[in-house]
Amino acid sequence: MDGTDRRPLGPECHAAAKTYLDQAWKILDEGETEVRFQSEWFDKMHLENVVQLMSRYTVARMLAREDFAKRTKEGRPVGMHELLYPLLQAYDSVAVKSDLELGGTDQTFNLLVGRDIQEAYGLPPQDIQTMPLLEGLDGVQKMSKSLENYIGISEPPRQMFWKAMSIPDNLILRYFELVTDATPAEVNAEKQALQRGENPRDVKMRLAKRLVNMFYTPEAANEAEATFGFVDEFEIPERAVSAEPRTVAQLFVDAKLVSSKSEARRLASQKGLTMNGQVVTSVEESVQPRTGWVLVRGKHDFAKLVVS
Repeated sequence: MDGTDRRPLGPECHAAAKTYLDQAWKILDEGETEVRFQSEWFDKMHLENVVQLMSRYTVARMLAREDFAKRTKEGRPVGMHELLYPLLQAYDSVAVKSDLELGGTDQTFNLLVGRDIQEAYGLPPQDIQTMPLLEGLDGVQKMSKSLENYIGISEPPRQMFWKAMSIPDNLILRYFELVTDATPAEVNAEKQALQRGENPRDVKMRLAKRLVNMFYTPEAANEAEATFGFVDEFEIPERAVSAEPRTVAQLFVDAKLVSSKSEARRLASQKGLTMNGQVVTSVEESVQPRTGWVLVRGKHDFAKLVVS
């Protein structure tokens, strides 16, 4: 971690940074990685510096971005903060003297702005590399924690395996290509297996096992494969709650499956909560919890109640 920024961070910032970095080290070599905080340069930036940054790019070029152009044509507003965001991201590249920036295909415009702003500050423009966006478990929208369609790289091995087994069959090869360390020849072999009529479930089992092996160990992958299909596909975490009656929304909060009652209401409206196998239709209903009740958020987040 770069030591340039010595400004003390609050406990929440430290906890968040540690969580993100612990996940990053599953992919990156910690010893070969330098971590920088934006506060190193943005804490020193004054209003005149912001104005100078904005003067190095034109409104016309900014509005050429596909999303902005579409909304402008349709008469829908584009906020000033939206125009500033690509410039602030670009200034990150200036501050760290980036020679290569990675991003999803949805970030192409912002990455190109980074090149232009680097040149405006007298630096050589960075190369950029864009990568395709990965569809989530729903097979439609991009993988996102907020959409509840993700596989977390820090999740327990059996939960990771179980989630991988739930992806749509038409995404099996895409996951092999974008998520695993499979070589092109190995991906092609799986493609041929599907074309020959091999059961997609068997191919998906190899995918799930490979994912667990990448982030854990071969032993964990073997165990996840061996226990898949049992009722305890992964340990359902127990949540201690008191015996007092409360609304269903509050019960989900107390079980640590949602962060707020408003989130519970939102998920219930999308049929995203179940209690003892029944879809929750009203989170305002008062219930008295019992030990052994099973609450589920989405398809993959479980909690078994222990009432004291």
